[in-house]
Amino acid sequence: MTTVGAAVNYTGNVGGLGRSKPPYSDETFPGLFDDGLSDGRAVHAEDAQESASGQPAQYTFSLLGKIVTATNLATKLKPMDIAELPEADYQTAMDVRLKGITLSEKSLQSQYTDYSAPDFSNEPRVQTYATVTVGGRVVATIDNQGVVESSDADYLRFKAALSESVNTTNGPDLAQRRAEEIAAVMGGTVQKSTTAITQSQFEAL
Repeated sequence: MTTVGAAVNYTGNVGGLGRSKPPYSDETFPGLFDDGLSDGRAVHAEDAQESASGQPAQYTFSLLGKIVTATNLATKLKPMDIAELPEADYQTAMDVRLKGITLSEKSLQSQYTDYSAPDFSNEPRVQTYATVTVGGRVVATIDNQGVVESSDADYLRFKAALSESVNTTNGPDLAQRRAEEIAAVMGGTVQKSTTAITQSQFEAL
């Protein structure tokens, strides 16, 4: 059985920001969140105020039996006008901002642009070059690239006879050869399509 408890936040803030301990700290993990110093004095967040010298406030507490001092740097952080930076630092800061703007722009473009797949239905290269018919049934369709489409059962019968290429290339020449190879194996006839193109037309595309 797995039991998942609710998340418990432990905030060890300094400089008067306040701190809360999980209710199980003293019982389950004795000494883990001990507020006492080695001499028994208790230290509270309200005691960790910024010193009169303007130095960052420090907060001392005991953690696992050791005295730990944390510095509240947040009290010293101030916004900086990048226009006041030296030229080299100013250029670096502007480059970082420009890259951030560019990334945000690309993210928005990706989020709101519809990337629909292009329509290749009228692309000459994917149009039918020829079909192979056996007893009135089309057993294979070959496009102008030489790509063959058929049922799995028919393909298993003629796949071993198919050429890989013609003169190390594809196109209508390959389509014609494959159509003839399929017809020879299947005992069918080749019927050239009206959308068939020549090898030179294919290469011009």
